[in-house]
Amino acid sequence: MAEKKVPKIISISAKCSDGFYMSVNDMNNQHIASYSGYVPSFMPERGGYGDYVQLDIDIETGRILNWTNPIGDDKFTAILEGRGDEEKKKAPKSRKVKNDQL
Repeated sequence: MAEKKVPKIISISAKCSDGFYMSVNDMNNQHIASYSGYVPSFMPERGGYGDYVQLDIDIETGRILNWTNPIGDDKFTAILEGRGDEEKKKAPKSRKVKNDQL
């Protein structure tokens, strides 16, 4: 008789590109900071720098298994200090191409 497989981990992969958004709240759910743009470097991801978020969640506890505390991370500190959009300012702007230029 085949052994029944028991689910343990849910892996979620999301491609955000530069549509990522996060809000940071205190223990009273009061807003501290927010950020939108590229996926920040402290978020769990596998490849695809700045575009993907990969979360491995333990089904029993709800814990994110591949989470690392971002306190002390330069990007997280910049977000808390209101400097979170620095990466967007450095990124080259896309250029629209007219049909006759193709």
